[in-house]
Amino acid sequence: VPTARAHTPAARGFWVQLAALSRRDGVDKLQQRIADQLSGLLPLLAVFHESPHYKLQAGPYASKHEAQQAAMQVRQALQLQPMVIERR
Repeated sequence: VPTARAHTPAARGFWVQLAALSRRDGVDKLQQRIADQLSGLLPLLAVFHESPHYKLQAGPYASKHEAQQAAMQVRQALQLQPMVIERR
């Protein structure tokens, strides 16, 4: 299973934040869950290390609306509470 890119540069655009965790292994476990249940999201995943957290995000999306649609899909498929953020 492909893993997300660690320490990804903060690309501009809208992102769906799936989790902000203090341990990288927690992010890795969530990625595996996504691979099992929502594999289409895998190519969009990135890990941002913003001490003290590892933030697992999907994106970037061209518009806030697209990111919101993706967040709704994640919410339904994985029972997570993702949030849409904008990186400038």
